[in-house]
Amino acid sequence: MSASLTSVLEANRLVRQRAKDLNDRAGEIIFLVPSSDQLQELVAKCLDGARCVSEIPDVECLRLPSLDEAQEAQVLAHCPDTIMVLGKERTVEYNPGCKPIVLIGKDETRAGIWKDLPDEGVFLPNGRLVMLKLLWGAWEQFGESYVPALKEQLAKKANEHQWEMFTDRPEIALPDPMDPDSQVQCVKDVEYGKCVVTSAPLIAYGTAATPLHTHWEDRNFRVVWTRDMHQAYELHAQAVSHIENLRALKAREIESKRKYNEARKVQDELRQLVAKHCEDGFIPQNLRSRLNTLAYDLMCDFNAERYMRKAEQLKAQLVAADKDAEVKREEERKAQQIADARNIEIYGIAGNLLAMARTLAERAMESLDPDTAEEIFMEELTAPYGKDRRQDAIRKRFGNGGSTSVFYALSKAPNVNAVLEAAMTLVNEAKVKAAQKATQTNKPQTPADPSRFDMGRLFGGVAKEAKRRGGRKGKRR
Repeated sequence: MSASLTSVLEANRLVRQRAKDLNDRAGEIIFLVPSSDQLQELVAKCLDGARCVSEIPDVECLRLPSLDEAQEAQVLAHCPDTIMVLGKERTVEYNPGCKPIVLIGKDETRAGIWKDLPDEGVFLPNGRLVMLKLLWGAWEQFGESYVPALKEQLAKKANEHQWEMFTDRPEIALPDPMDPDSQVQCVKDVEYGKCVVTSAPLIAYGTAATPLHTHWEDRNFRVVWTRDMHQAYELHAQAVSHIENLRALKAREIESKRKYNEARKVQDELRQLVAKHCEDGFIPQNLRSRLNTLAYDLMCDFNAERYMRKAEQLKAQLVAADKDAEVKREEERKAQQIADARNIEIYGIAGNLLAMARTLAERAMESLDPDTAEEIFMEELTAPYGKDRRQDAIRKRFGNGGSTSVFYALSKAPNVNAVLEAAMTLVNEAKVKAAQKATQTNKPQTPADPSRFDMGRLFGGVAKEAKRRGGRKGKRR
């Protein structure tokens, strides 16, 4: 490519670029910029079939005409590089398809110079409206061609900036829900600045607010500061309501715990009653079953009150049943006393001899079943040998010590025989009582009947059996 052709093409590029820049500056098409199709048509016409640079008849035919200097000067005059804004010459930025832009720095913006901007706006000499772009921070800016709207945005931002700088806030004591004398303090209002436009005082409102999580366990109130008076009073009302609810819940919790502790005491009483009446046949079985169930029933805060009602009702029924049972017990005790008195007479012994007989009977039933113990006593009572051998046989079977030692020291055969006979009768009496108890099937016992304990008939049977055995052994001898 020759130097002349290169210079022509470079000159064309500069002309086209200058035309575009002036059109962007003017905001309208002042200079025609050839399109790609138009340039191709021009090149084809100038080349006239040339196959190389040397065959081009006239390189200058490719050169675009220069821009009209008068028009160019007019555009530069109407759309200058700088204009005066707020008493300072400022650069105008032109971009395709956009309004001209004038930039105002961060320091001037924060100083409030924007308040002096004319409300009608800023214009170029040709009357074209300029967009004002004011910087606030490193990444924050406000752009608007309508100045009143721009002032409103900046006033709001400047007032918010005062709010952000309001860090030295008065202390507000938070209420303690557990202290009945602690209350939510009234809403505090504090002036934290003045409006940058009207100089009206800017007021902050502080109040105690409910916790972020308002379930009843969360008692951590928080302090909230806001510029909205209605919001502050609404938060205050919510805090007052919340602390009242917390105290009501705490009171119910305390009352629930109190009822639970009372119910636990009543349950302990029921368990003592179970230990006292579990084997008491004079108390109805149904009542004892209900008592045992309730005494060991599961209990918690939620059912404590209902448990108390059931327990008190059951205790009242048990008291009434115990009164009836006591009458029957007293009747049986009296009957037993009568029977015991008759038994002593029937045994024919009293005092130490009767104590010996009881000890021998108890020792026999500790190691043997009643039938075997009764059989042993019968054998020794009816044995043909003397008292010494009978005493020695008993010592070998039941051991020595206590009242039995006195028994082994008895010197009279009638006393030995009387003790053995009474011991055998006592074993038989215990066997009869055990059989009767086994057949009761948890029904209340009837008062003692002296005839049930009439050991005379039993004793008579023993005497007959002794005579029978003695006669049989005598015949064998």
